[in-house]
Amino acid sequence: MVRRHTKALIKRSGNQAIIRHSRYSLLKREGRDIGATLADFYRKDSRPVGANRAVVPGAKDLESRFPHLAREWHPTRNGGLKPCQVTFGIKRKVWWRCQKGHEWRASVQSRTLDGTGCPVCAGRVILPGENDMASQFPEVAKQWHPTKNQPLLPSQVTPTSKRRVWWRCPLGHEYIAAVGMRTMRNSACPYCAGKKVLAGFNDLATTQPQIADQWHPTLNGTLTPRMVTAGSHKKVWWICAEGHIWKAAVYSRAGKQKRGCPVCAGVVNGKRKAQYERTLAEARRLMAEEFLPDPPSLQVRCEQS
Repeated sequence: MVRRHTKALIKRSGNQAIIRHSRYSLLKREGRDIGATLADFYRKDSRPVGANRAVVPGAKDLESRFPHLAREWHPTRNGGLKPCQVTFGIKRKVWWRCQKGHEWRASVQSRTLDGTGCPVCAGRVILPGENDMASQFPEVAKQWHPTKNQPLLPSQVTPTSKRRVWWRCPLGHEYIAAVGMRTMRNSACPYCAGKKVLAGFNDLATTQPQIADQWHPTLNGTLTPRMVTAGSHKKVWWICAEGHIWKAAVYSRAGKQKRGCPVCAGVVNGKRKAQYERTLAEARRLMAEEFLPDPPSLQVRCEQS
């Protein structure tokens, strides 16, 4: 049997929904007939609000548990319903209004349990003139390609959008990049930044012709100085005016380091000498595979080293 003081506490609460629900639970636990009590519990006038749970003022209602969200309850668009009349876990959709005046409809549960907020402030919904890319980043919007994105406009995307669109920099270079990469990460034209090669603009042959002249004519295959930038980390073959052959990254030659032929610079000694000899052996192997003649200068320099 259920203890008497438990029944007394339930009755003393005065909340009919709790009394009916507790009576149903207690009777079921005792194995007694619950038909009449269950029917009474599910009557329309006694049904708990939200997720089949009763509203307990000061405990389970939205206003008590989440006062900061209750302050965003729309004052007029929810009829007579108030935040103190619903549980914090209810799935019912109601109207909200944030501090900036944006209005939207969402379930109470999505706000309390899922932590969602104003979709406009969060950038999930576009409000032209307020949270669109053209309003937030007007300088970036100026580089929006005028024709290749039609009919899409910069006022129709958010600054954090992952959508890839066409851009045109002040120098006229055209490229594709995500909106968020341009606004949030300050990425710019990849050609102006030297991240992509544009023949005749930022390629090695155009920017560093004196370095490009030492590009080995055969050992680099189809790769040419017009296909790399001066900042490229790619290792390629070089040949100086004296016929010395070596391998080095493009940036080490064309960048701030300005490294030249290691033999002419007199740095091929000790460990570097052995490394250079291995490089020459690799060059000979590549020449043999391509059926290229082994230049006399290569043999002579190898013997001198």
